[in-house]
Amino acid sequence: MTQTDIAAATVESVRKRTRAAQHVGSYPLLVIGVVLVNYAVVGFTNSPVPWRFAGALAFVTLWGLGKINESEVGIGPARGDYLAIAAGVFMATQLTLLNRVVDALDYSQLQALWVAIVAAGLIALGLSRHETALIAWGGVVVAVCAVLYLNDSTQFTSGVSFGRVIGIPTQSTVAVVLGVVLTLAGLVTYGRERRIA
Repeated sequence: MTQTDIAAATVESVRKRTRAAQHVGSYPLLVIGVVLVNYAVVGFTNSPVPWRFAGALAFVTLWGLGKINESEVGIGPARGDYLAIAAGVFMATQLTLLNRVVDALDYSQLQALWVAIVAAGLIALGLSRHETALIAWGGVVVAVCAVLYLNDSTQFTSGVSFGRVIGIPTQSTVAVVLGVVLTLAGLVTYGRERRIA
């Protein structure tokens, strides 16, 4: 190995440890997953705040977590992206509440659109952080939302009875599952980041 190869390997190792200490991959999955579970379980009602604020507030929360992480470990990611994405998510969600949009869509389509907007924010965050896992997870959520949007949600989950058993509408059941999957992926990623850092 040449001196250049050793230096490149050292730089890459430091870069991986720094990104792991910043929790670039895990925090977004955890926050978005928990938000999705909460709102899907309550049918996207105003609990604790209306959904049109919650999606954007998830990215503001990520900004705050970056600030806390920076004060504790001395390093933190550039946080401007979080606020810019929060603004984009808020604006896009608000636009879905225009009378023309609300009149054209049923409530289940609106829910799918709301979740897809937050997932698009996750993709934007992944692109800005060069974090392929965030891009992939965001893409999975957008794809599921597209299927939900284009299909009657009761047909989408025909034969699945757990939505009726626990009293959650079928559309929301899918969102709960998405939220749980994102949260579990976030926990696995967090554990990996802790080992690397």
